[in-house]
Amino acid sequence: MPGRGTAPRSGEQLKQRVVELAEQLGLKTDTEVNAARRLWGAKRRIDVVLTYEKTGKILGVECKYQKTKWLS
Repeated sequence: MPGRGTAPRSGEQLKQRVVELAEQLGLKTDTEVNAARRLWGAKRRIDVVLTYEKTGKILGVECKYQKTKWLS
């Protein structure tokens, strides 16, 4: 399958690739941003927060990695 050799192999790698791409696009990035607390009190963090500084628009991105075997 094309691209398999360059695909991220962990959630941390995926998060880093999102940050790299966002920075190439001119967006400000922050990682592991404290957002709030869950209903039961646990702290909640967002993996990557992207900010377009010209407009002040903000987008939170959760980077989830799922390892699966590809079907041929």
